[in-house]
Amino acid sequence: MSIDIRPLTERDLPEADRIFRLAFGTFMGLPDPMTFAAGADLTATRWRAPACNATVGAFDGDVLVGSNYVTRWGSFGFFGPLTVRPDYWSKGIGQLLLAPTMEIFARWGVKQSALYTFPHSPKHLALYQKFDFWPQRLTALMTKRVADAPAAAPAFEGSRADLLAQARDVSGAMFPGLDVSGEVDALLDQKLGEVVTVRDGASLGAFAVCHVGPGSEAGPKTVYVKFAAARDGASFAKLLAACEALAARRGMGVVLAGVNTVCSSAYQTMLAQGYRTQYTGVAMQRGNGAGYLAAEAFVLGDWR
Repeated sequence: MSIDIRPLTERDLPEADRIFRLAFGTFMGLPDPMTFAAGADLTATRWRAPACNATVGAFDGDVLVGSNYVTRWGSFGFFGPLTVRPDYWSKGIGQLLLAPTMEIFARWGVKQSALYTFPHSPKHLALYQKFDFWPQRLTALMTKRVADAPAAAPAFEGSRADLLAQARDVSGAMFPGLDVSGEVDALLDQKLGEVVTVRDGASLGAFAVCHVGPGSEAGPKTVYVKFAAARDGASFAKLLAACEALAARRGMGVVLAGVNTVCSSAYQTMLAQGYRTQYTGVAMQRGNGAGYLAAEAFVLGDWR
């Protein structure tokens, strides 16, 4: 078996998406593996955002058998979903995909890199530890059903450039160079959802990059908070309410957001506001670094 590693092209995307659903659905034991993440798009949407994403594909001849997506948030990077066709499991494909992934991080010059994976899988943990990623605290994928429409936050007043600059100020205060401008551009350019903002006097107090509904990373009837950051607890609580208001306004019944449990203040705030954990993953960071995760960091993002 000779495996060629190269970037994905647009024509590879349908098969990459099929393998993504088949691999995760099979691992999780779903009766029909292809129903995994039904209605959500975690592959093509990232491929169409090359400013903050790169792709790595594994090909047996001309046949795609696995892929990985690599994401850059300024000085911080993460990878996933990394998926391999089930009939190619245990053949070293994951390691072949990870070697160029590390080269991408090096080329980007990120200060910290990370991933999200299954905490109960020794096989996954062992693979990533070979590349100096080490398991840390759990990441809780939490949901809240939206029955009523809370008060919506006022829309951001200013240009996209103003929004990106102020958002960089908020995220950069948590970790130097942390910047999700590429995620915001991808969201707005592909019409995947909305950016929710909360003011703190004259400046931005909090913001959330929210995917909305089918065709985005959220899936049907869901608002998915892919990333959010707040300067303090008061702004964070208002931001959660604003995300719920977005869901109500767009006819979505659920808000989904990931929070690492090391961010205890954010986690406890979500519990107090009625969010409940649906499933958990574990954060793994290269060199066992802390990155932007801290007890008093009001930040959401699960690195899936």
